[in-house]
Amino acid sequence: MAKFTLWWVKWNGSNYESRMTVGSRKATVEDFKERGFDKIVVLDGEGRGSHYTGPYYDSGRNDGKEFARWVADHISGVPLYITIPFKRPDGSQRDQALISFKYSGVNSYYKGWIDGVLSIDNSNLRGFYWSYESCLQTGNYGKNVSREFIQYV
Repeated sequence: MAKFTLWWVKWNGSNYESRMTVGSRKATVEDFKERGFDKIVVLDGEGRGSHYTGPYYDSGRNDGKEFARWVADHISGVPLYITIPFKRPDGSQRDQALISFKYSGVNSYYKGWIDGVLSIDNSNLRGFYWSYESCLQTGNYGKNVSREFIQYV
């Protein structure tokens, strides 16, 4: 059976850094492997911990590429999943998600993020993790995301 771990990272104003520590030092991929984990989900706190440069496809692409480079430089030898950040550092939504991703994808920050991550060669990448994990995200409570958006993303 697969054993997943969550590796929390954050943007520190100039680069990404691990939020995970082992004693007084930053955690490494070896720390997770030694504990028996064989898959890593790299998270950023629903997007609040990811660099955000703007609401458009190109900025999403650059932000995703920057995140994926950090991941590729710090995590190797284990399958991994990279977050798709829902929120901005200020807590507001990064882009429109109430309309279908299929139709908004041309200018979508989220589409740019995905394309940016995929532009970095990383044979360990297995997929993405949608960081807005509320089971109510498409319901009447806090309706922030359309079902069609989730289906296409």
